[in-house]
Amino acid sequence: MSQRKATTLMMVGIVGFSALFVAAFMVPGHRRLKEKQEQVVAGSNEVRDLQQDLGSVSDLYAAIVDLESQLKEDRRRLPSERSVGDFLSDLADALSHCNVMDYVVQPLPVLEVNPGAVPESHAVAAGTRVLPFKVVFDGTFAQTFDVMGRIESFRRSTHVAGLRIVNDKDQLGRLHVEVELHTYQYDG
Repeated sequence: MSQRKATTLMMVGIVGFSALFVAAFMVPGHRRLKEKQEQVVAGSNEVRDLQQDLGSVSDLYAAIVDLESQLKEDRRRLPSERSVGDFLSDLADALSHCNVMDYVVQPLPVLEVNPGAVPESHAVAAGTRVLPFKVVFDGTFAQTFDVMGRIESFRRSTHVAGLRIVNDKDQLGRLHVEVELHTYQYDG
């Protein structure tokens, strides 16, 4: 056999052995590697989806905790007992702070929320009572404005249901003020 034939035969053998090696080991290994990569991608997608769901659950839990906190705050501002001492104390402090020393506070008849008139979406309001008060005082515009601003910061939920302001004909710059305030009691 000639040198050339031997070299060619050896080259064919090396190429054949390489092709056999690639066919026997590399192609199946590559297929298994590709399958594993697909499994990893599917698993990571599943983990990502689960994390998003858990994120949604934790967001929902945080919203529930926040809602419970707001409900507690609202319940604090809508006490279940009928005592209006905090309200009257806040009112006296507001008037005194605004240098309104001469005033009259008159309780008005309690208003009951009719449960039949409350829409289903607001059923929680069915146990609420409205405690109205009429407050009468004389003061300047600045004092009146300041008193109204202070009413907004009362510990007990309060709102101005009616307001009547009349100029004092005898004293320039003085006003006669009548305010109807509503505070609330919750018996639910």
